[in-house]
Amino acid sequence: MGKKIDKILNDNPKIKTGKNIVVGLIGVECLSLVLPIFSETAREGVIYSNSFLSFFFMVLGVLTYVKITQNSIKENKIVAYFLSFFYAVCLVTGRELESVDNFDVTKISSYFYILFIGLFLAPFIHSIWNLIEQKREAENIRKKKSNLVRNTILLLLFWLPVFLAFYPGAFVYDAWDEYQQVAMGEYTTHHPLLHVLFLGKVVYYSKLFWNNANIGIAAYTIVQMIIMAIILSYSLEFAGKKWSKIEGMGILFYGLFPLFPMYAVCSSKDTLFTSFLLLTVVKIMKIYEKGWEKVEKKEIICFIISCTLMLLFRNNGVYAYFAWLILAFFIWYVASIRLKKKKEWNLILFCLPVIIYFLLSFILTNQLSAKKGGSQEIMTVPIQQMARVYKYAPETYTEEEKEILYEILPENELHLYTPRISDLLKSKFNNQAFRQDKLKYLSLWSKMGIRKPFIYLNAWLLTSYGYWYPDAVINVYGGMGRNTYTYEESSYFGFETEPPGKRESKFLWLEEQYRKISLELYQQKVPGISMLFSPGFLSWCYIFCMGFLIREKEWKKLIPLLLILLVWSTVLLGPTYLVRYVLILWFAVPVLVSMVITKEN
Repeated sequence: MGKKIDKILNDNPKIKTGKNIVVGLIGVECLSLVLPIFSETAREGVIYSNSFLSFFFMVLGVLTYVKITQNSIKENKIVAYFLSFFYAVCLVTGRELESVDNFDVTKISSYFYILFIGLFLAPFIHSIWNLIEQKREAENIRKKKSNLVRNTILLLLFWLPVFLAFYPGAFVYDAWDEYQQVAMGEYTTHHPLLHVLFLGKVVYYSKLFWNNANIGIAAYTIVQMIIMAIILSYSLEFAGKKWSKIEGMGILFYGLFPLFPMYAVCSSKDTLFTSFLLLTVVKIMKIYEKGWEKVEKKEIICFIISCTLMLLFRNNGVYAYFAWLILAFFIWYVASIRLKKKKEWNLILFCLPVIIYFLLSFILTNQLSAKKGGSQEIMTVPIQQMARVYKYAPETYTEEEKEILYEILPENELHLYTPRISDLLKSKFNNQAFRQDKLKYLSLWSKMGIRKPFIYLNAWLLTSYGYWYPDAVINVYGGMGRNTYTYEESSYFGFETEPPGKRESKFLWLEEQYRKISLELYQQKVPGISMLFSPGFLSWCYIFCMGFLIREKEWKKLIPLLLILLVWSTVLLGPTYLVRYVLILWFAVPVLVSMVITKEN
């Protein structure tokens, strides 16, 4: 049937043009209706629609669509259409979640939008991929003088004003809790013990010997800045050997884009985790390009160290790496059979970081007598789901089932449910009761899910859509108070220096600019620029580029990038959506660009 339709359209170009005009018109209209250009208020809602500008964009969009569909290449379109419809689903769903905190799966118009947005965007994706294919360069792999030291110093100089503006550093998020563990001598595995010791000890001894925690916070921040600068410079050197132009652009990107100095001076464990994750990805790329037998021993040792540290700094890194190992072994096994080559059992070396991680974790836990962390982190999505059912459909629970729910989530605490973050509610989770009879509570969770599957779906989507919806506003802490401020418009970054530290800014004007980026809709009001700060937009950039590599069948590049995608996947099951959980999306941009812009030799 499809071939017959194609033949009719090819034999009758006017019919084909008419079809393209219709799809283009409907696609533009559907796209405009799901983009956040309309306000909920009537007056603000017509600012864009009731103007010549909207008509101009409609005509431009339709004409462009008709033009690219007239001469589009037919082969290899399936990946582009799959990606387009997947994006359309996320766009429509995200718009509903952002505006009304709920996606109504029974709303027929949503599926109409998805259909025509998917049909409209697919040719654009395919055409951009074709353009990239035409502009690609051969890999520029050659030996050249190392710029690692120079680039590291440049990055530190770029970041120095921000360090002075934040002096002694942004001591935020889990920092106070980690410091308290050291100060009280009572450790838990809730936070990575290696980071607890690193951060907590430095600040604790600074407070003990000089009665000034700022010295310790500043010392930690400087060490972290150096580590981060070295790893970013190394990744640029790797990318620059493939595409020489990327190194200069990368230095400006890493040095001037606000997110990098912002997190270089932040005490959160996410900065070091992401740095070691990036180094691990780069080392895996080198190993896959050369093969284990050609990689120098120092490279293998560096990979094992960086991967082990990555695992030690965040638990979701462990889950992602386990999944990556399974996929990497499977892909390599299949490739070995198809190419009739001897299987590389040296791949077992990829397991060494996991073995070392478990050994070091066991030693640290026992030496510090650390108590096991609670189950609330693993149960964060089920907690949100059961609480949302209780709030919006309490009649779903029988009286007996309510009593079971109250055993792990006290009745007087269930009002703490907030759609976009589970922190308040999960802090009230009764871990002791849950450990005694896990099956009973998991059974309750599954029963509610069967009865109210769409409420469960929305409960999960609301804590994760910021990672895949480009226009999401990062304000999950809205209304919550901190030591020196209350989150209002945005909670893009923690910003402050919490006790026992104290902010002593040396550059007040620059500090104010970063305060606006962190707590106001500052950069998010600037068209185009706002997308560079969006985790949802960056996620789609990676998916778009990986879709292109799939089309080109460049599997050696895909396998290392798959680790980034898996880390991103783990945070979808987390307590909320925050920039700090997906920093790798920004850190690895130069490497991603160099992978896409160059062909394999």
